[in-house]
Amino acid sequence: MPPPLSFNTDGSPIHFLEAIRAAEARNIALPDVYYGQLQGLARQKAFSIAGIAAYDQLRAVLDDLNQAQANGQTFKQWRRNQSVKALELPLYRLENIFRTNIQGQYMAGRWEQITRTQDSRPYLMYDAINDSRTRPAHKALDGFIRPVNDPIWRRISPLNGYRCRCGLISLTEAQAKARSADGKGIDKVYDPETMQPDAGWDYSPQDRLLGVNKAIADRQGGGVLSSTLDGKLNDVLIMNTVDLPELAAVQRKMLEIARDKAEWFPVGFEGLYAVARDDLFAATAGNAIHFSMEGKLVAGFRPAIDLASAFTKAKVGGQLTFNEEYAVETLWHEMKHMAYKHETVPTKPVTRTAMEASVQFVARHSYLALLQELGLNSANQAEIIVAGHAYDVEVANYRQLLKQLKIDIGRAVVVIDNVLKNNADTNALIAELASALAKESGIADSRIEYGLKQLDRVSGFSERFKQKLNY
Repeated sequence: MPPPLSFNTDGSPIHFLEAIRAAEARNIALPDVYYGQLQGLARQKAFSIAGIAAYDQLRAVLDDLNQAQANGQTFKQWRRNQSVKALELPLYRLENIFRTNIQGQYMAGRWEQITRTQDSRPYLMYDAINDSRTRPAHKALDGFIRPVNDPIWRRISPLNGYRCRCGLISLTEAQAKARSADGKGIDKVYDPETMQPDAGWDYSPQDRLLGVNKAIADRQGGGVLSSTLDGKLNDVLIMNTVDLPELAAVQRKMLEIARDKAEWFPVGFEGLYAVARDDLFAATAGNAIHFSMEGKLVAGFRPAIDLASAFTKAKVGGQLTFNEEYAVETLWHEMKHMAYKHETVPTKPVTRTAMEASVQFVARHSYLALLQELGLNSANQAEIIVAGHAYDVEVANYRQLLKQLKIDIGRAVVVIDNVLKNNADTNALIAELASALAKESGIADSRIEYGLKQLDRVSGFSERFKQKLNY
């Protein structure tokens, strides 16, 4: 929950100025970029809501969140705002938005205080709530103590997931030593397998305060990130290509594949180009695919460079690294977007989420076709399916939905791919997906539609869908 506020003698709140500054520093990111492409530093510098693609709507909600931070509003007070009511989201989604954003900005401000007082309080202790709602990996970190300047905090500093309630306690050297013994505190050994943030949250709010270059490229005329979906909503997707010699061989090979595999490119293929953008991995624009040569969204992952390296290994041999193989999957994902020929964006947020989740699901489970065409073998597909650089929650929930429907994953990929290929009205996509899956499972369309509208649930999806099936 948001931290309790202190009050002046006249009853007015004592404002946490550092947290307010952190909140006001955020830009708007349309959700397909925020949830699909932004990770780490870029996420903490941006604000978005899954399924809400209108900039004006996001701007209004963000302004209300900033006011809530400044004025100490409760969740109940904030959700009465007109901008929040207009979202037409279920209560659990609104509470997730409120608590994650307010607590996130609190922690960003908290790091400013920690940095300012680290000479007198040079240690930090991870503090988990330790109740039935605490995630096991967060609970495992409880009581972990390290110096303020230890690099580990860049990975495990709260928030470590949606609605994370963990915090940090600053300690003097004497306090840190007093809490350390018998494998506790400073002596507690860090285990990366059991003591880790949720997927996509392995960054620290402190980086905003250490002069890191702004991770979000502003769109002309406003603070909206450009992407494939953003381009459709805002008339044009601006892609200034750059010369990247390493990508020349990729371009030649892809043009060759386009000639031999015309069915993969029903609208044609102009080429594959590099762009110097740090707000996306890759995007389609017209009949072309653009890959970023930057590596700011995920440490160590430079999509264009890793793709070129994968294509080189197709010639000279060698096992693909995770990032090289993920770059090939990303290329296949963009090829799927082109093949589905969706010219309009669904008007309903849940349908937009279901559409992108469906494309992600199909791409992760079928990109081996492209690897085979390149003469490459997969070494990382199992990990990419469950822990790729984006959309892990939606893909995991999709697999849970299919498991409960008792539909084989391979068969589901064929069915969902076919629906996406033949979908003419994107607003009808959920109904068409539900109908197709109903024929495979014998479960009523309406119950499957319920599950498809819940794919972005951070927790509890499996239990809720099971209840719906047994209702």
